[in-house]
Amino acid sequence: MWRPLLVTALLTTSCRADRPAGAALRLRGPLAPLAVRAPATLAGCAADSTRYSPPFRAWPYRLCAVETSGGHEFIQVDADSVLTQAYFTSRVSRAEREVRFREWEREMARVLGPGRRCGPRTVEWRRGDSLHAVLQVAPESDVGPEASPTWRITRLMRLGPLDPTTWACKPFPPAS
Repeated sequence: MWRPLLVTALLTTSCRADRPAGAALRLRGPLAPLAVRAPATLAGCAADSTRYSPPFRAWPYRLCAVETSGGHEFIQVDADSVLTQAYFTSRVSRAEREVRFREWEREMARVLGPGRRCGPRTVEWRRGDSLHAVLQVAPESDVGPEASPTWRITRLMRLGPLDPTTWACKPFPPAS
């Protein structure tokens, strides 16, 4: 969902000079420990025109795409180097999907506290009115999904004003 928006934003915006592009970047905020790999500087990051009403994060924002050995991460950073959004996706084999999912769930729980299980392959975290994170593993094929040889683990995180309809766990059907 976010990936096309972030990629479009990265390709259509230009980098602003509010902060020296070559200055070392040290991510801050409650989501920072969960960044897979932060860029060393903002040199490769694009300006983002997103603005929020106070008291949320400091404008201007930057969007950064980070390639890792295990996947792709797109992050949004505010003017104070606070990690405000992150989208990470990685392909895994059917054999390793459960192990990797549990590892990521434990890592997120260590930083964010216990999550709410939305189903066998989705966990959600909400803290107050400004932190939302979702971890999901899903087959890459919708034809015989359980037999799909590759699966995608996705982690979406946001710090800022939340849309309650976005990413929310769907209620389980009542037990019969």
